[in-house]
Amino acid sequence: MHSGFEDLFSHGIDRSYLCLRCFSHSTVHIYLSIYLCRAVHILSLSLSLSLSLSLSLSLSLYPHLSIYARLFIFLSLSLSLCQSVQIYLSIYLSIYLSIYLSVYFTSYTCLFISFSLFIYLSIYLSIYLSIYLSIHVCSLSIYVSMFIYIYASLSISIFLSMYAC
Repeated sequence: MHSGFEDLFSHGIDRSYLCLRCFSHSTVHIYLSIYLCRAVHILSLSLSLSLSLSLSLSLSLYPHLSIYARLFIFLSLSLSLCQSVQIYLSIYLSIYLSIYLSVYFTSYTCLFISFSLFIYLSIYLSIYLSIYLSIHVCSLSIYVSMFIYIYASLSISIFLSMYAC
C-alpha cells in the first residue's frame, strides 16, 4: 500500500517545489503586511499633524502668547517627529516579525511535515499570526504615541491658558 507521501512524490512533485510554493505564499503575505502598515502609518500621521496644526493655530490667534505659541509649535513638531520615528520602528519590527514567522513556519513545515494539508495549514497559520502581530504592534505603538501626544498638548495648552490669565 502506498501512503499519501509516496503518492504525492510518485506524480513528480518534490520537496523543493512545495517549499517554493510556501515561499511564494510568504512573499505575497509580506507585501500585504507592508502595505497595511504603511496605510496605518499615513492615517495616524495625518491625524497627529491635523491635531498639532489646529492647536497651534488656536494659540497663534492670541497676540500675547506669541513666544509661547512658537514654543508650543516647536514642541508639537518635535513630538510628531518622535511619533513618526516610533511608527517607522514599529513598522520595521512588524515586517521583521512577519518575515521571521513566515520563513520559520513554512521552511520547517516543508522540511518536517510531508502531507500537503499540513503544509497549507502551516502557511495559513503563519499568515494569520504574522498579520495579527503586525497589526497589534502597529496599533499599540500608535495608540501609545497618540495618547502621549494628546496628553502633552492638553497639558501645555492648559498651562499656557492659566499663565495668560
